[in-house]
Amino acid sequence: VVAVDHHPERLEAARAAGAVAVDRDSEDAAARVRELTEGRGADVAVEATGTAEGVTAALELVRPWGTLVTLGIFLGAAPEFPLSSLLLRHVTLKPAGVPPVKLYIPRLIRLIAEGLLDPTPLAKPLLPLSEAPRGYELMAKRHDGAIKVLLRPMN
Repeated sequence: VVAVDHHPERLEAARAAGAVAVDRDSEDAAARVRELTEGRGADVAVEATGTAEGVTAALELVRPWGTLVTLGIFLGAAPEFPLSSLLLRHVTLKPAGVPPVKLYIPRLIRLIAEGLLDPTPLAKPLLPLSEAPRGYELMAKRHDGAIKVLLRPMN
């Protein structure tokens, strides 16, 4: 797994999870992926930003006859889509839209409560629900290494 990003805290979380972390601001991500795949490119590239730039960048990573999965949602004006590159390279497009996250929340809460899942590599700090606005600010400004924040319903 290769994780391409430009936020240091997310790159570090990817490394800690065992991925090869590539900082797109300081490294040519497509060249690095080709190097890691003996020149082929990624079998599957996942785009999660919801931007045309993100789709174009992910398409550069995927090999011919590979698969491009889009998780991001395009908001605002319709972006220019690199359809010809997709078609000429025979890349399969799988738009996933919004993953059904709400379906997994009860199970995740149970696994966390039972000590079977540690969310802290991606979700910290743990804040009371009353501090939700502060949690969103921490995530937006990337303060204190916040990638995601856990909210506790009661103190």
